[in-house]
Amino acid sequence: MSQQAPAWTYFLSAAVAGLVTVPIGSLIRTRWSEATSGTDYRPSAYALEGFWMN
Repeated sequence: MSQQAPAWTYFLSAAVAGLVTVPIGSLIRTRWSEATSGTDYRPSAYALEGFWMN
């Protein structure tokens, strides 16, 4: 016997997940912006972070 949830529950779950997900990219840019303030290393830090995230 197979039971499936109503279709609206999938949309509700997706909406809740989208509302509570933390914007990781913004947090990373803020972290590197603070860590590299006053230096020329910010583009390198962003590139390195992009490499690590993949």
